[in-house]
This record gives sequence, structure tokens and C-alpha cells, in this order.
Amino acid sequence: MGAAALVTAYDRVVARDGTFLYRRCTHCRLVAQDPLPTADETLGFYPDGYEPHGTATTLADKRRRWINRLAISCFYDVCSSSRPAAVRAIFRALAGRILPNTLEPHGRNRLLDVGCGSGDLLARHRDLGWQVRGIEPHAQGRAVAVRRGLDVFPGTLLDPGFDDGSFDVVLMSHVIEHVPDPVAYVRRAAELLAPNGKIVLLTPNIRSWGFQIYGSCWFPLDAPRHLMLFDPHTLRWLGARVGLRAMTVRTLGAARLWCESRHYARTQGLTLPADAGARRQVLEESARCKPADRAFRRLIGPVTFAAALLGRGDLIRAELSRG
Repeated sequence: MGAAALVTAYDRVVARDGTFLYRRCTHCRLVAQDPLPTADETLGFYPDGYEPHGTATTLADKRRRWINRLAISCFYDVCSSSRPAAVRAIFRALAGRILPNTLEPHGRNRLLDVGCGSGDLLARHRDLGWQVRGIEPHAQGRAVAVRRGLDVFPGTLLDPGFDDGSFDVVLMSHVIEHVPDPVAYVRRAAELLAPNGKIVLLTPNIRSWGFQIYGSCWFPLDAPRHLMLFDPHTLRWLGARVGLRAMTVRTLGAARLWCESRHYARTQGLTLPADAGARRQVLEESARCKPADRAFRRLIGPVTFAAALLGRGDLIRAELSRG
């Protein structure tokens, strides 16, 4: 089995020397960084203030919109099961647009968020009535989550610390692209599931139109932090490797990611200077001159929506279960 070179990428956040080559396996189509960095090297890839380690809006902020309050009452709250089935069906269909990244109640509503960062999703689901626990290996994000009163384990999913069969949902939002052995991660997540439990995965889609257009400037490429990159086929393959069935696999449109990618292309270019000083200057100027993108976002909104329908959206959302 061979692997074909796909793209040569750069760290577009930190002025880091060198380039990062990604290859696609000719057998399973999984895309991986080559060579893979060591565990010690990956720890140095995450700068202070890395986005998932910061803070964001709370559920209280989201409740300010009347449509969000209605969605919580009729669909997202763990006590919403008494609502009419037709009403719940409407909000299920709109779930990707109203309070995205919020889970429908499932089983006994015991949630493990792997790579929970500062705990935004954990706090949201706790406030909706879930029993929540998190895993976060990075001290900066974990400290924020603990200050919010969240139970967060300071390690990785592969470390001991959780009983088998103790969660109804294991959430891995933007996690499997960061780990060198995603099969081991998904296998361990499957062991933690209660009967009828499920794994929810969110990860970039390397077969997206965004990557085809922007190449090394595609924002979700995020070299060198992203070690593995998936498409809908490889996510199904990943589940099958550990005996899981893909309940749903769909792609999501993300106009914001196209705006970020366009900004990289316009201010940094497809290639960065080899000289460290010149590279640092390019990245600093790019960070300073971020333009308003409202008009572009409106223009490409229909394009990203169509891409998602055709399986070429920038993100993939998959649910895997044993059933």
C-alpha cells in the first residue's frame, strides 16, 4: 500500500520553520502528515490563546434569542421529551441552524466531551440537564473549565480513569484530526458507551470544495496541529475498523472558514518565505490586517450550502453506534 503526496502546508499561526507534507493512503484514502511528529513535538504546536482553549458564549447568552429559548424548551432540554412529537421533529430538522453543536437528549444523558478545551460545550449541556465530564490534556484550557465548575480529567482518552459503559454520548468535536492513532481513540470511545450509546464526531472534510479551491491556505488544514484528515468515506471506514455503524455522516457548510481561507490566500499566499524573519513578518501583517468579510460571506453562503448538500462541505458530522 502506498501514499501519494497531497499538499505541502505551513503553520499559518506561528512563524515556525519548515513545511508539513500530507499524503493520502491509496488504499483507505486517509490523509496523514508525513512524517508524524513525536508526542513531545505536538505539545509545542499549540500557542498560548489557541482558540479552543479560550472562552466563548454561555447558554445564558444563547437564551437571549427567542428562537433559542423555544428550541431549548421543545427539543434540547433533557425534560423536553414530553413535548409533542411533531414539534420535536421540526426542531430536529432545524438543529443544525438553531443552537448548532448542541446535542439532542439521549439515553440517561451522560456525556463525555473528549478534548473539551475550556468547557463551552460541557457547560452548555450541564445547563440543559446533562451529567457531564470532560477530558483536556492542555493545562490552559483545563484551568478555564475547572473555574467553571466542570469535572475535567487531565489526560487523554487512552489514559485510565473512566469505567466502560458509563456514557450515553462520547463527543469528539475537532479531536481525531489531532491524534496520531484515531482508530485507538474511537475504539476506546466505543468501550465507554452504554448500550444504545453513540459517538458524535466533528472534523474537517479534506474532500471539501474549500480545500480544492484554497489548497495550502485552507483554514481547517491547520498544519501542523492537524495530523490526520478525513472525508465521509474514511470516517465510515474508521467506525467499521472498531465494529461501529455509521448512523449518520453528513457534511456542513461553513462560510466563515472560506472567509478565513480567503484571508490566508490574500495576505500570506500559497507559499511562505523560507527565511524565518520574513515568514514572521508575513504572519504578523496578516494578523493585523484582517479585513471585513461580510459581503464575501453573503456571496458564498449559497455556495457553501450547496457544497454541504453534495458532501463537499468543509466539516463532517458523524454519529457512530454499535447498533
